[in-house]
Amino acid sequence: MVVLFILPIGSGCPHLFAIVMEERLLQRLSGASAMRELLSREGFAFEWFDHPPAHTCDDIKSFGLATDAIGVKNLFVYEPKSERYFLVLVDHDTRVDLKRLGKLIGARLSFASPERLEKVLGIQPGSVTPLALINDGELRAELIIDEDLWRGNSFQLHPLENTATVTLSRDDLERFFSLTKHVPRFVSLQAENELSPAA
Repeated sequence: MVVLFILPIGSGCPHLFAIVMEERLLQRLSGASAMRELLSREGFAFEWFDHPPAHTCDDIKSFGLATDAIGVKNLFVYEPKSERYFLVLVDHDTRVDLKRLGKLIGARLSFASPERLEKVLGIQPGSVTPLALINDGELRAELIIDEDLWRGNSFQLHPLENTATVTLSRDDLERFFSLTKHVPRFVSLQAENELSPAA
């Protein structure tokens, strides 16, 4: 927690006013209920759907959730040589060629193991989600978002577990990334062009 102390201007009063500028989580979040509590506490507007465990995007489709939010495919990959980690977000129907993606971001990519996933994001396979960036206090994961996906208005995400789905608007997801200090970078998987920072 970072606290800024301010003395009242023009006052001889010795009292100090403490303004909380930033609150960092002392412990990692674990489970959907903890994420729901965080989203509510921070004032995010969201829809919540409980459902059986979903291991794939097709599983989510089969539940017929009553939402127009876009399904998101989440890939957690890394470059073994440099130990760089990447969380890649694409539309649920997009096929990702890791070799091509690697050329765009300047890395030779492989899928990260369950152990690495738990170490960096604190979650299990099948529950990969950008909301797990809240657990990446060391900012080890680089956030990569497909430009086509980001044209959507709202997104379906796992809240740290695959037994529920939460929807967030693009604006609120951007605010969440600001909360975690992760700066998204955008890549077009439809054409090999430049990687661009968030506007």
